[in-house]
Amino acid sequence: MRPVHSFFLISSLGVAGFGAVLPQQSAEPDPVAKLAAEIKSGKSNLAFDTKHGYLRALLRELKIPVSSQTLVWSKTSLQGPKINPRNPRAIYFNDHTYVGWVNGGEFLEIASVHPTEGTVFYSIRNVKQPKVAIDEEFERCIACHAGPGLGGSPRLLVRSVNADKLGYTLMSGGRIVTPRTPIEQRWGGWYVSGTHGKVRHRGNSAAVGDDEGFTFDVELGANKTDLSRYFDTSQYLSPHSDIVALMVLENQMHVQNEIIRTATSVRRWLLDPSNTLAEACEPLVDALLGIGEAPLKEPVKGMGAFQREYESGGIKDSKGRSLRQLELNTRLYRFRLNPMIHSESFAALSQVARKQVLKRIVEIAEGKDSAARFASITASERAEILELLREFKLAP
Repeated sequence: MRPVHSFFLISSLGVAGFGAVLPQQSAEPDPVAKLAAEIKSGKSNLAFDTKHGYLRALLRELKIPVSSQTLVWSKTSLQGPKINPRNPRAIYFNDHTYVGWVNGGEFLEIASVHPTEGTVFYSIRNVKQPKVAIDEEFERCIACHAGPGLGGSPRLLVRSVNADKLGYTLMSGGRIVTPRTPIEQRWGGWYVSGTHGKVRHRGNSAAVGDDEGFTFDVELGANKTDLSRYFDTSQYLSPHSDIVALMVLENQMHVQNEIIRTATSVRRWLLDPSNTLAEACEPLVDALLGIGEAPLKEPVKGMGAFQREYESGGIKDSKGRSLRQLELNTRLYRFRLNPMIHSESFAALSQVARKQVLKRIVEIAEGKDSAARFASITASERAEILELLREFKLAP
């Protein structure tokens, strides 16, 4: 069983003069825990098929779109021995849950973000059973997902590694990808379908050499719209590893990690206010405003239905605008306000943390903070941020 990392509620809306710190009230379980309880009680079960096991039924129950499929062929998983360029691992996701499937693998890998407990891991044995069991994981996952600064809660992560033609990772040069990572350094060990102009990435291409020195043929993997030359795409729910889905995945995981980090930092501030509340919340402010994100040097275009399905799920304001609208010419999102501000995790932050983050965003949008890192936010973007905050009732 995992340890519980309660993020605490504050009894006052104010920053100064708040009352006693109260334990986090009981919250709705994350979607996977809810499904596990329904299966255990006999209210639900998952259908099994011989090709993908419980995968398709699980995605349907969790409302995870097949179009979100991304494919990683480096052996960076618990099921690494079965993963290689001819048999990549598929990852599917929605706003709060991630599912990993390996063709011929022993189990499905699941990570779900609980609004108050952070990231929780689960697994399902992917062989036919009278009644499927969803098992909670911790020890097997924490070795790679340990989250510095996240109060013991595991972090979500996407890595770009230097993987050889068999999928083994060379010891040097890998990195965790965030929105600040340039495209040129992303997707080593991944398949990428879609177009990106003259910019080159490390996907679709193996590292040639060894730890002492290696190269990538970045031209070999550029602007691929058909991945069937690399592996048998008919074995997968989708033939794509959508470039736009990859970018949304990386961005979303980064912001979710910052929400968890903020919850932990504010809790520490309440116990020891030697640092300031602003210091505890500022990284999340930057993440929600896209500060420091690597610009797109060329337009990006994905494959399949991911963009349409992703954008259609957004909360819309009175003008029909949604924070999930994608831009894809110079940056990922159309607006300078990340859609994760609508997430259950952000809503579950303590009131003092939420108020501080929103106050800072308003200050920046109103031009009251002239720090150099905000200089790239244009006057029209600042006006849009204020208008959107008010439309979504996040600011007066």
